[in-house]
Amino acid sequence: MHVVAVDAPGHGKTKHVNDNDLRPKVMAQRLNQFIKKKNLDKEKIHLIGWAMGGTIAGFYAAQYPDDLKLLSLVVPGMHSPITSQAFQETIDGNTNVLHPITDEEQHRLWKIIMYKNNDFSKPVLDYIERKKLMRRKDHLTVMRTMIEDVVAKEDNLFIKEIRNIRTPTQIIWGEKDALQHISGADLLMSTLRHHVKRMDIVTECGHAFYAEEPYTLAGLLMAFQMDYRLNSEKWRQESNHIEEETVRSKYDSQSKKETTQKSTKPVPYKTEKLSDLT
Repeated sequence: MHVVAVDAPGHGKTKHVNDNDLRPKVMAQRLNQFIKKKNLDKEKIHLIGWAMGGTIAGFYAAQYPDDLKLLSLVVPGMHSPITSQAFQETIDGNTNVLHPITDEEQHRLWKIIMYKNNDFSKPVLDYIERKKLMRRKDHLTVMRTMIEDVVAKEDNLFIKEIRNIRTPTQIIWGEKDALQHISGADLLMSTLRHHVKRMDIVTECGHAFYAEEPYTLAGLLMAFQMDYRLNSEKWRQESNHIEEETVRSKYDSQSKKETTQKSTKPVPYKTEKLSDLT
């Protein structure tokens, strides 16, 4: 297995350049450029995205379906039908919930995104803070911009775009997520419909899968790959059938529209002078 973890600008060791366009759809295009440059597209990819990375992964799957074998969306950044208090505060712009500056705000964020073990020991928090301080300016700029794009501009576009996804998809959500309400999982399910092959709701887990349930998350991703090995041909046939039905439905709708227009076309009539009738 070959795993490649890609950091967004301002995260890890990836620098943020001022002219970077941080809209998720554009980030998906940049990810595609990276994949091509590194020759990672020799085989189809299982693309996995958590939080904002899930938003980018969704856009990627909609734009580059031929690149992907599987898609796993782990609580992607989006509007859930039911808005959590923390997300509403972000929408209102009242607090720095998702891009904390002070230690107090950082601790509050941890308590929001983690359901259990949210009282990190001081050494762990200090380590995280030391790593973040190195790039705090970049990190805060990127997070603020990306969140604003999703909250204010990109959300309707995200739901619209992912309707184009044709890749077998897995949805993973924490039942106790206090940031992204679990109703978002139902919205994804109803939008992607037949292309969702697994819906995994993890009990006793919040938003931060990587910290709370890393082994559970890894197990679910591996289980999805096993499902694919066992059912890939069946899924391919189902996908082809859905595509045929979609094309047929569009054709029938167009034909019906043309027939209706033809039947309602005014019938030509002859105008006669009154003198001709007398």
